[in-house]
Amino acid sequence: MHDTAQPALPAGRSRLADDTPSAAARAATIEALQAATPPQGRPAASVEQWSGKDRGDENFPVGVLIRASLRPHVHAYYAFARNADDISDSETLPPAEKIDRLDHMQAVLLGEADGGAPSASALRRSLAATGVTAAHSTDLLVAFRRDAATLRTADWPELLEYCRHSAMPVGRHVLALHGEDPATFSPSDALCAALQVLNHLQDCAEDLRRLDRSYLPQDLLARHCATVEDVLRPEATPGLRAVFDALLDRCDALNDEAAALPRLVRDPRLRLEVAVILALSRRLARHLRRADPVAGRVRLGRIDAAGSLLRALPSLLPGRRDPFGVSKQASKVEALPQTPPKARLWNPLLKKSRSRGGSPLAGLGRAQPSLLPGSPGATPLGADPSDLAEVERLVLASGTSFYRGMKVLPPDRRAAMYAIYAFCRMVDDIADDDAPFASKLPRLAEWRARIDALHEGRAGDAVTRVLLRATDRFALRREDFMAVIDGMQTDCESVIVAPSEAELDLYCDRVAAAVGRLSVRAFGDSSPAADRVAFSLGRALQMTNILRDLAEDAQRGRLYLPREWLDAEGVPHDPLLALRHPALPRVCGRGAALAGRHFAQARSAMRECDRRAMRPARLMADTYGAILSRLERRAWRHPERRVSLPAWRKLAIALRHVAA
Repeated sequence: MHDTAQPALPAGRSRLADDTPSAAARAATIEALQAATPPQGRPAASVEQWSGKDRGDENFPVGVLIRASLRPHVHAYYAFARNADDISDSETLPPAEKIDRLDHMQAVLLGEADGGAPSASALRRSLAATGVTAAHSTDLLVAFRRDAATLRTADWPELLEYCRHSAMPVGRHVLALHGEDPATFSPSDALCAALQVLNHLQDCAEDLRRLDRSYLPQDLLARHCATVEDVLRPEATPGLRAVFDALLDRCDALNDEAAALPRLVRDPRLRLEVAVILALSRRLARHLRRADPVAGRVRLGRIDAAGSLLRALPSLLPGRRDPFGVSKQASKVEALPQTPPKARLWNPLLKKSRSRGGSPLAGLGRAQPSLLPGSPGATPLGADPSDLAEVERLVLASGTSFYRGMKVLPPDRRAAMYAIYAFCRMVDDIADDDAPFASKLPRLAEWRARIDALHEGRAGDAVTRVLLRATDRFALRREDFMAVIDGMQTDCESVIVAPSEAELDLYCDRVAAAVGRLSVRAFGDSSPAADRVAFSLGRALQMTNILRDLAEDAQRGRLYLPREWLDAEGVPHDPLLALRHPALPRVCGRGAALAGRHFAQARSAMRECDRRAMRPARLMADTYGAILSRLERRAWRHPERRVSLPAWRKLAIALRHVAA
């Protein structure tokens, strides 16, 4: 049993967007679409059995912003998906009859049969009018047939394969209906899969009770000594709770992959709805972690809806739709191969996150004729549109908060910052790879050679070609690029545990301040004062992240707090033991004081710089300064609880800087 409405991107097997139609609206839509070409020879009885579910029953009943001209087509798709879902979820129909009815719906949809499936007839006319492929509709029926015949799910790959037919086609259909670029499909697939799995968790008990159906992976249940029948208990067992948490971890990763989607969607109404859905998906995942779906259905409320809308509003801010202003040129370039978006990506001015994934270098490097500044159709930095689009895609796929700082820059500087960020991501991937250290050194050496070549005027892939233009335009220094690579090599060579104060400062200079020195030039200020901003702000941001990520780092065997501070308070150097030591808050307080001094020094140096050029730096300083304040208020009593800013606070900071 599944909900089927989403704002503009669905979430469960047929969660569709827009203002999900009421029963009357839905019937009127179907009648209007059928009136154009009435079906011939309609059987007396319909194979469809509507359950009565509508907007009030759905998981994400938002979708009020879709263009009015598209709403009848969205409603037609929703009606088809809802009725097919109701067939597969029927408690009275035998499996063979469910499949026969679904087959008939497909035959009517494809024009191979007449009548007997009103929503399929209506959708056929909608597809003919819009030119959207029928594949997004027939894929849904694959999932519903599976539901009719299969009651258990073996493992995570099987569950994802189910989502490929049950959820992903709905997002693709809505995107195609709006004429969005196929590049949006990959993050849309991730969002729809996350929402589908979250819905499975919501309904795990009811699905088993009503239909003897379970989507919980059998191998995961066995691993945690749980059974399918545990969902029928009054509350979740420890093993079942572990299964839920493991699936929620997967959903969090999928939501992270989907983070790029709002920025890739060009239709502003759809973009806002997508951003709302993503925020709702994250909220539902958090609710499912805190509550027990076995004890009662976990739902989103009005406060969740309001908070998600507030969080989504920045998607309408300037720079979100077409950050480079090259959509016309880029649309003419053949789409480059897509690499999977990473769940987390290192923010170059912040402490490194430990994401995993294949190298983003795959698929780069196809050259196109450059458009020089001042020529017809000139692009930022005079770079090729396809190179700019690829660099932008790498940044958007990360979902990084650093994007807020970059988007306020003029196009040339924004393009330069995106290329700097992409470079940092690539070398960070090498450091984070699970491969042996010996195999990482040649890859880092390759990047050193690329930087040397870049400063000799040579480049061989999209990122270095844009970096070459940025280096020529903003005098980016070779030694700063090399310092970033040195920082990555430090991470490759050993696991950092209780470094000396001098070692920590050098590490911070390489992985944070060096990127800051590159960034301030791209921001538009290469003065000595700007270098002082990079020096202090990089260290402040790095220390803030160290203090925020103590538990996460300890799980990886890392401890970045200096040994001198630990020894002074008698705190052991073992990361996990240090995490539980009663004197740890005093050590962290010392780190917070140091970060506070660096923030103050950075702001003082900013007053000597070009004010407009320092807008992104001030935005990052205010955002992470607020995080540091929250850390100090919590006093590290529960370091395992990650501190973040609420959506309204982030929005207030962003709007203040955009307005300025």
